[in-house]
Amino acid sequence: MLLLGLTFFACPLARAANPEEFDIASDYEMDRRFDWTITVKTTIDNAALNYKTSTLRPLAKLSCEYRLTPRLNQDGIAHPTHYEDLFYHEGKAIGCRMYNRLNIPQNYQGAIRVVPSRDASASPAAIANAISRLLLDIGIKKAVLTVVFVPRDIFNDVKDSLSQFGFFPIAGGPVPLFLFSDPYGLRINLYYRNG
Repeated sequence: MLLLGLTFFACPLARAANPEEFDIASDYEMDRRFDWTITVKTTIDNAALNYKTSTLRPLAKLSCEYRLTPRLNQDGIAHPTHYEDLFYHEGKAIGCRMYNRLNIPQNYQGAIRVVPSRDASASPAAIANAISRLLLDIGIKKAVLTVVFVPRDIFNDVKDSLSQFGFFPIAGGPVPLFLFSDPYGLRINLYYRNG
């Protein structure tokens, strides 16, 4: 029994209920399972940098917002905070605009959710880059990233693009990344492999 209890607390996904059992798009459901959530919304702007010799069109903007679950706030209300906007062209990072600090307490467990949309479906390499960047930011705060939800239609593209940042489906790396599809149906455990 003790071994079962230790296994439960050692596995980050054990605390988060099976994703099949809840609506990932529901803030209420995310708040019940995680201490914090980072939501990433993608928009593609074809008018940005619209001049004759521009080589940076189209421009993908990934807006990142975080929030602590209301149960952890003194007033019991969620306070979504615009964290940063990340800018990409053809999957390559070209800029960042930070609005606020990432104020996630140490050891709190949470999730990243990339909101499914037509623009997100056109940006799997940018999304993989943003996930890698956010993982570093979360690591600096010494918080725990439990799971990343990505749109189901680009799940494999994002998984493949994460290999550019050293994440592979080979167990034993020091940094795990648990990738689930939204809606649920696909999942894979990736691990950072240096070199």
